[in-house]
Amino acid sequence: MRLTARAVLMGALLCSFAVTVSAQYRIRSIYIDQKEVFSKEEEEQLFVFPLLNSLHINTREYVIDDEILFKEGELLDEELLRETERNLLGTGFFKDVHVEIDTINDFDVDLYVVAQERWTTMPYIKAQTGGGTTDIGVGFRELNLVGVGTHLSIYGGNRSENDIGPEGELTIEQRRIFRSEYNIGGKLKASDSRTDQYAYILKPFRTLGTHSAYYGDYTRAFGSDFYYGQPDTVLLLPFQERGGTLWYSHAFARRDRYFITGYVSALDVDRIDHVFRRATDNAAKILVGFSSVKQVFRTEQFLNTLSEEHMSTGAWGTAILGRIVPIRPGGEQLYYAGGQVEQSVMTGNLYLSGQVSAGSGFAGSDPRYTYQEFLGHAFYRTSPRSLFTARIRQQTAWNWTAFRQLVLDNDSGLRGYNANELTGDNRILANLEYRFFPDFDLMSFRFSGALFYDVGTVWDQSSKLHQAQVYHSAGLGLRIHNDQLLGPYVMMRIDIPYNFHERKLGQIVLGVGQLFSAFKHPQFEVPKIFGEDIDVQ
Repeated sequence: MRLTARAVLMGALLCSFAVTVSAQYRIRSIYIDQKEVFSKEEEEQLFVFPLLNSLHINTREYVIDDEILFKEGELLDEELLRETERNLLGTGFFKDVHVEIDTINDFDVDLYVVAQERWTTMPYIKAQTGGGTTDIGVGFRELNLVGVGTHLSIYGGNRSENDIGPEGELTIEQRRIFRSEYNIGGKLKASDSRTDQYAYILKPFRTLGTHSAYYGDYTRAFGSDFYYGQPDTVLLLPFQERGGTLWYSHAFARRDRYFITGYVSALDVDRIDHVFRRATDNAAKILVGFSSVKQVFRTEQFLNTLSEEHMSTGAWGTAILGRIVPIRPGGEQLYYAGGQVEQSVMTGNLYLSGQVSAGSGFAGSDPRYTYQEFLGHAFYRTSPRSLFTARIRQQTAWNWTAFRQLVLDNDSGLRGYNANELTGDNRILANLEYRFFPDFDLMSFRFSGALFYDVGTVWDQSSKLHQAQVYHSAGLGLRIHNDQLLGPYVMMRIDIPYNFHERKLGQIVLGVGQLFSAFKHPQFEVPKIFGEDIDVQ
């Protein structure tokens, strides 16, 4: 009797195993199905769409094939299907990507990678205003030159801010050079005040299964920065600098990933006066980061745009140890320790994200360049097409003996105030918007609106926060979308702010894109010295 029961049990286990194995489909064939930019229905809506379809060069099939994470003969893994969709959409070449499964029999499936092309050729006019400044120009941007994944951007314009005047910019980048894992690129930006040159090579963490990433760049810049320390006065700060960066990172696991990253950079710089020396001038930074990230992916709509957006929630954390060593007279010698933690969650209609960063250098027991920052994002859906969303950023430095300058104006997020009028060593800024996305379109253009409130303050290290003046503005805005031609993340933004400090309407703000995103992705970042970023242009 005992033997019979054991036989029955073994038989049940074998049957269960057989069912499990049979449920594992194998990929028989993979097909790529490319759709035109505009469907037949869309071509009937506007006479120019058929012409644009004929002018558009579709993405080369091998570019799509390079992003596919599954192969014929492998077992079906739906996580790889979803990641392939995200990666292809992330290139910016497609409006929509989905992988369809065609079940052939109890053991085999065929997969169809359906990718609808996006119009990627964008001549444009730039017309940005706000805070008493204008930035006007014309440009051309091609995200996918002749369908091979080359990004080319050319721009020429004129900026009234600080009498910068004419400026031009040229950017060229190539994904997967010679179908490799490497991206390369370069940028040249020049105006009467400053010239920047930049070139890089990158092997990224292209997928969740990529185990290593590395990067190198060379930068050169010369000209003048701007100092806003005197009321109604802008001082020119001539400089010349050159530098480079190298980093390597190794990842462990596919979910809840862990990273060990080594980072080295050096900056050789000459400035007009030692008073304007920055924290790591004429020094090399040698940093090691120990990090981890957890991501849960999801798709949402009507947050920043009218289109679906891929977002993630989860956590990120890193601990940084390092050394700063001089490479020329004037460079400092310090040890460094820092860290960053980030957590985001979404429950029902509520999303919350918070990131805390802190770090300090040490000369023996003497702390130098101590810095702390908080960055928060949140949104709450009031309906499928409307939401409240907020952002807050707080930046505070202590023992910062080098030059430091943070600006509070329209560019940083306080609409309705003059450019570069408010400056300090530390800054707090908060933005609240009510965004609504009505179901209305006009000749392929669609519209959304916003009501907003901005509040912020800046203060010096020698001052107390409670002594700082707080500045407010509020207003309403219009957003103009055209996902077909401009892409899902590009829109014209028009804001009309009221300046509570001066009790008057500020200059109408024209810009591109939302002022801030409703969410933030937890993602891998290389080690850094926190607080080095300052506002000088």
